[in-house]
Amino acid sequence: SSSSSSSASNLSPDVDRANSNRAAQELIAPPPDFPLSEAQVKPAWEKLHAISSSKRLLVFGLGPAANYWPLYINPRGKTVVLDENLEEGNQLSKRVSELSFGHVLFKEEQLQKQLGASPLEALLSPTMHPLLKLALPHQVKSLTWDVIVVEGRSRNGDESGALRRMQAVYSASKLLSPSTLLLFSACQDAAERMVVEGILGKHKEMIEGKDGGSVCVYLGGAQPSGEL
Repeated sequence: SSSSSSSASNLSPDVDRANSNRAAQELIAPPPDFPLSEAQVKPAWEKLHAISSSKRLLVFGLGPAANYWPLYINPRGKTVVLDENLEEGNQLSKRVSELSFGHVLFKEEQLQKQLGASPLEALLSPTMHPLLKLALPHQVKSLTWDVIVVEGRSRNGDESGALRRMQAVYSASKLLSPSTLLLFSACQDAAERMVVEGILGKHKEMIEGKDGGSVCVYLGGAQPSGEL
């Protein structure tokens, strides 16, 4: 079975490593504080599970229980999590050797200033692209990724969360191979989804989950025509 009612509720590294052997064979449900549901992470697990070697997972956003990604979704592969919280990221990568942390600096203040009172879709203008593009670590830019997740938690529901996610999606679009699967975690927001689909093309699946949140799944080869 590819699904299990088992939960990764205890996130101590020792328990995680013990369970990660089983996670290579079956999908283990996320812990309660994880932002996505079991159904929402299933496409990522299935994609990585089907690859025999060199499984690569890239996650934008250091959300709660981030060690679930390397230990349960990609237990036999390489997982990199990107965030601007250097202290938290370094602590986690020291505690969980299966996770690599990459430091990025988001530019939401500059982006908000440029955007002004315009709707979010104005981000699709070519004049916005330099601000959308993040300076990614070399270890990220030099690899082909099988799965990319844009989690990007928002800060108390303010606009900066959306701007951070749009930067992540735009930057991720430069890393896609035709077979890369991209999961976008704020698909319930119509304005954000419009911008994401202007960058990536139409989603192939939308999966509803916790607290009204939806994940959209995109395939790398489905990018729209035109230079971004």
